[in-house]
Amino acid sequence: MQASAVFVCTGNICRSAMAERIAAAELADLPVRFDSAGISDEEQGNPIDPRAEHVLREYGYDTADHSARQLTPEWLADRDLAIVMTERHRQATERLLGSVPAAQRPQVRMLRSYDPACRDAAGSDLDVFDPWYGDQDGFYQTYEMITAAMPGIRSHLQQMLGS
Repeated sequence: MQASAVFVCTGNICRSAMAERIAAAELADLPVRFDSAGISDEEQGNPIDPRAEHVLREYGYDTADHSARQLTPEWLADRDLAIVMTERHRQATERLLGSVPAAQRPQVRMLRSYDPACRDAAGSDLDVFDPWYGDQDGFYQTYEMITAAMPGIRSHLQQMLGS
C-alpha cells in the first residue's frame, strides 16, 4: 500500500513547500508520496521563497523544481492526509472537502498537532506562523516547527499504513 500526504499553507512558497521537502527526505523510507499546495492562487507558478530555500539548502534538503500550486477538491480527493499549517488553512481545506465524496476525503490535521511539545501543552497554539512577513530568522523557526513534527507524522503514517 502507498499513501499520499499534502502539506497546505497560504501560497505554497514557504511553509508547505518546506514541509514537503523535509518530509520527502526524512520519511523517504515510508511508501508515502508527499506534495504541497496553497489555499490561494496568488503565488501559483512561483518558486520556493529564497529565504526558505536558503534554510533548506543549509540543512541539506533538495529545493529544485518547486512551483507553487493551488489546492483543489480534486487534489484532496486523491490524498490520504492533508497536513495544514494554521487553523485558517484547516477551515479552507474543510470547505474544499464539502464537494468531495465522503469516501474520498483525506484526514485533515494541523502540523503542530504532531509535535509532542504542542500536543501536551493545554491551550497551545497549533498555528505555524507565516515567516514570509519577517526576516530570515522566521524561516529557521519554521524549520524547527516542521522538524519537531516529523516523528509524530512518521508514527501517524505508519499507523495509516498498518506497519
